[in-house]
Amino acid sequence: MTEVRCPLCLRTVAADGETALSHRLEDHLAAVHDIRVEGREPHRGPLAEATPAPPRPPVPMGPGQGVRCPLCGRRIAGDDIDALSDGLRAHFEGAHQLSRSSGRDHSDRSTGPGARNSPSQ
Repeated sequence: MTEVRCPLCLRTVAADGETALSHRLEDHLAAVHDIRVEGREPHRGPLAEATPAPPRPPVPMGPGQGVRCPLCGRRIAGDDIDALSDGLRAHFEGAHQLSRSSGRDHSDRSTGPGARNSPSQ
């Protein structure tokens, strides 16, 4: 299982494998933050369980686990959830000028089966 925290709200998105994780992150961004890639529909699969990110030690995922940026397709890699999440956050800020303060959170909307919303930030 590979996990990454959304760079905009810090909810954890998890899936088996890079492709599934990338699709679930794209679905999360569309459903929760209303961020979509023009000309491309979200994958419409079940969303990853989105949970608040409690403090915990990094879970080793194996070397080079990754996720593809849903906006540009660049691969971001990391050896644990912290490294992968930090890399994705830095990429969002640098390449797309998106950060936690710019993320639109529509957490009052349903985010799909199994998804839970975090408390207000």
